[in-house]
Amino acid sequence: MKAVICVLVTLAAVSGASPSPSFLRQEDSRCTDAGKIAEVDRLLFQVDMATFTKVRDAKNPSCLDWSSDGCSHSPDKPSGFDFKPCCRRHDFGYRNAKAQNRCSHNLRKRIDQNLKEDMLRVCGSLSRRWSWPWGKSHRKKCESWAENYYDGVRNWGRGSCGPRVPDKI
Repeated sequence: MKAVICVLVTLAAVSGASPSPSFLRQEDSRCTDAGKIAEVDRLLFQVDMATFTKVRDAKNPSCLDWSSDGCSHSPDKPSGFDFKPCCRRHDFGYRNAKAQNRCSHNLRKRIDQNLKEDMLRVCGSLSRRWSWPWGKSHRKKCESWAENYYDGVRNWGRGSCGPRVPDKI
């Protein structure tokens, strides 16, 4: 009898730990076509890198494409500058825009510009960690890498974002 009661108590505790219906509704609302677009745009253009990374690690919502190859055919950390999180967000933008069939010239340019800004923020953080005179030259080297990566995605990234769709007027 005690064993039956223990099993029932355990089942009750486990069932109480399941996601609430409001959480499921939130997941569902972000997985509609409009919800996916809104969530991708929010994660690309409205949240900081720390927030994006936390959401990406949780892969929530699961209906979005979280896959990434880092900085593709370029080093993730050129000269030690960690651009991998920036490249992951860029991949997230391209792959989801492609899946949503909305990779227009303007959206691709915004995603690429966001990559550049993310990398420049990495470079900007160097001035706080490196003392003069090394900080300024180190930051300039980082900024040069960021410009090169940006030029690379502008020149060679077109196919990765999918077939071009017309910009909405």
